[in-house]
Amino acid sequence: MSLYNWEHHWRRRFTNPVFSGLTGLYWTNAIRDIGLALVNIFIPIYLYRQFGNISMVFIFFAAYHLSVFLSAYPVARVIRRIGLDYSGVLGGLLKVGFFGLLLASKINPWLIWPAAWIWGLGVLFTWLVHHYYLAAGSSPREAGGKVNLFGQKVATINLIDRWLLTLVPIAGGMMLDWGGFQLTFLVAAVFLGISGLPLLLDKFDKTNMQVDFRDTLKGVVDPTTRRIWLALFAAGVTTEVVSIVWPIYLFLLIKNYTVIGMIQAGGLLFASVALVWLGRKVDRHGWRWQKPAIFVNAANLLFRGVVISGMGLFLMESLYQLVSLFVWVPFDANVYELAVRDRRLEFFVRREWMLHLGGLISSLVLALGFALGAPWQWMFVFGAVSLSMVAIAKKD
Repeated sequence: MSLYNWEHHWRRRFTNPVFSGLTGLYWTNAIRDIGLALVNIFIPIYLYRQFGNISMVFIFFAAYHLSVFLSAYPVARVIRRIGLDYSGVLGGLLKVGFFGLLLASKINPWLIWPAAWIWGLGVLFTWLVHHYYLAAGSSPREAGGKVNLFGQKVATINLIDRWLLTLVPIAGGMMLDWGGFQLTFLVAAVFLGISGLPLLLDKFDKTNMQVDFRDTLKGVVDPTTRRIWLALFAAGVTTEVVSIVWPIYLFLLIKNYTVIGMIQAGGLLFASVALVWLGRKVDRHGWRWQKPAIFVNAANLLFRGVVISGMGLFLMESLYQLVSLFVWVPFDANVYELAVRDRRLEFFVRREWMLHLGGLISSLVLALGFALGAPWQWMFVFGAVSLSMVAIAKKD
């Protein structure tokens, strides 16, 4: 049996009726989230221990963001050519390569730089597929413009994330305390490596996958979407503080991976309960809560630099995770609503450009700040100000 006939036989046998619509995407997210939740908060700590210098950690992430920024359009062309499903599988395999290079860098330190580039490619093949899939995977009634249930879809994705993130970071911390980074990274790589496989079983029509470089560039200066691009840039800045500064800060204060995993899991269980209700409300009037939630979390970041007790850190993270739902579920729902009015693949290339341009610039600023001896409080103020800028985005 030829490869084409084997694939056709496989899809016909296994894609009906269970793996239809977005079910494959949900399974892919669940498997990927297990792998990421095991290590996500610990990767900056590994890099800090590897470099012995906080500024170099941010130089590494600057290289990663540069990889995403420069590769977003070429990767979109590859996705258009080979399809969403194979691209999703490739994204998982590239992340396996990232962890392999990261571990090998213990012997050859220079391998850490291609690791940053490979991670960027893996992120693109994962998230361009994810976003296009979610935006385009609507029912005919939804696609006709009468009903857009992106709030419910985003909430469903987030609900899967929260369920897994509630327990898995604790398991990752325990695994690190027991077996070290090598074991934890290998286990995470297995989950990430197979995460794209459910997309092969999904029945999905990849229509209208258009991507043109000139049109993609023009969309960045489109006055009707300028606010969302600025908000995505600000979100990229905030992410650097929340996902890199915060884990290293926890490590320097606590130095126990299991406790760090428990703090990271704080609030996620409560957030899961809130998501069940929030997803249904966002499609109608979720934006009324977004701006107050942004400023609550900005205040949370402002005060993180003065909290040093374990319970205080746990409560700060718990509140942040819960309130974040009211920031990002309506924000992401609006992004998808804008995408379906545009050429979706081009729209999501712009999204990656702006998000990672913000990450690139903030990485360089933070690297300089730590090199000059700026206090931790300044770093959290930087994150709070950038998060406040997300409030400029609004539903049309």
